[in-house]
This record gives sequence, C-alpha cells and structure tokens, in this order.
Amino acid sequence: MQKVMQNYKLSKKFKTSFLTSILAIGICISPFAFAENPLVTQAKELQTGSEKIGIDHRKAIALLKKASDEGDAEAMYLLSQYYSGHYETDYLPPDTALYDQILFSSAKLSNYSAMREIFFQYYADKLNYGKSNLVDKIKILKPIVKKDAESKPEAMTMMAFIYSNELAPNSDFQACQWAYRAFQAGDKFGTYAFESLICNSTLLKKLNAPSATQLKAEFDQYLNAQLVALKKKSDQGSILAKLKILDYYQMYVISDVFSAKEIDKIKKQIEVFKQKQTK
Repeated sequence: MQKVMQNYKLSKKFKTSFLTSILAIGICISPFAFAENPLVTQAKELQTGSEKIGIDHRKAIALLKKASDEGDAEAMYLLSQYYSGHYETDYLPPDTALYDQILFSSAKLSNYSAMREIFFQYYADKLNYGKSNLVDKIKILKPIVKKDAESKPEAMTMMAFIYSNELAPNSDFQACQWAYRAFQAGDKFGTYAFESLICNSTLLKKLNAPSATQLKAEFDQYLNAQLVALKKKSDQGSILAKLKILDYYQMYVISDVFSAKEIDKIKKQIEVFKQKQTK
C-alpha cells in the first residue's frame, strides 16, 4: 500500500502538469501533438490571449464545441474542462455528467490528457475508498493504451503509470521498463519522475539502462533546451511562452535558465496582461 501511496502522490504532480492559470484552462505541455485542427488552434489562442488578440472564452467554447462535434479528441478534452468545476469561471455551469461523458469520449480517441485524468481518478478512488465506479471505463481504455504503446511515447508513459499503481507480481519492473522505453522514445517530461521513484539502480541495470544520475542529467539538458527556447519567445512578448515557463517553474528546478528575479518579472507581466483583459 505504501508503494501505491507514494506513486499516487507523485502522479498527482503529473496530473497538474497543465498551465494552471485560468488564462490557459486545460492546455497541456506535450511535444507529441498531431497536426492540430485549426479550430482548436484558434480556441487555444482565445483561451490564453496573445500579443494580437484578447482572451475570449465564450468564443473559444463555441469553436471547441464545433470541433468536438466533428470528432476532434483534443477539442473534446479542452471542452470537458469547462464542465469539470475545477475552475472558477462563469463560462459554463459545472456539469459532472457531461464532463465525464466528454472526457471519456476524448480518451477513447487516444487523447492522453483525458486518459491521465481518468486513470488518475481511478487509482485515487481505489486508494481512498478501495473501489472505483470507473472500472468499466478502465476496461475499455486499457486495451487502447496497450495498442497505442506500440508506437506512442505518451501511451508508453501511461503503461508505466498503470503498472506503478498495480500490486501485481513484477509490476515495478514493468513500470520501469515502460518508463524507460517512453524516455527513450522522447517523452522526457512524462517519465522523469518514474525513473527517480520506481527505477532503482537494480532495475535500471536489469534493463541495461543508464544510471539514475545519467538519466537526470539527460532530462536536465532537455528541460534547459526547452526553457531557452521559451525564454526567447517570452522576451518577444509571447503570453503562452510565459505561462509555460511558470508551469515548468511549479514542477521543476529551472534556476539554470531563469533567476528568481526573472520569474517574478514574468509573473507581474502575466498579472498586467490579465488586468488589461478585464477592463
């Protein structure tokens, strides 16, 4: 049980690896996005605002509804967040049933932001109550994840997450194996903490993988490269880049690229932008 508790606490960090400001409701950081629906691209810009346009959630919702009706999985996920009740907004009234329905539809179409929410809640329920009413949904989603994991890094990460929360024999090794496979496939952000928690030195050696120290160094190098690119965009005035920087700041040590003074400056810039939107 202690293993599950530890993994649950850590996985919660991944669940919150979204831009937490209401400026960026439901937008997640992912290097594996497919060619994006233009309606979704426009909706995201309206959610966060930009150098060119202001924030307009109502227009964003209209675009997301249209894209969802056309079967776009990401649009479904972003739309579901408005019904979730997780955000203090008056754009749409919270509707748990509709949130669950749209989120599940998105997950069935292999949107891994939706997948993460459902699996996270499932294991949280089992941990806290010993059971979950999501069992039937999980039975449908697990085969999708397994098939996707043949090629998709995000699905490999999800397999690691699943095994890390199962008490089956050899589950630690399976979790480590999938986490390292995802890391090799390019999902550096999704799997870093799996290596640090689950993949102990014995398991890493069994996989002929680098040491935890080497994996951390590789992750740090990757993270810093992302931060340098975001810094350039932020300096050019990109609101989305500033939000992503603050998101990383909440999750990782980013002092190699950003000083505390620079982070405070970005926070103030976001506040000024938000204030302008309310006038």
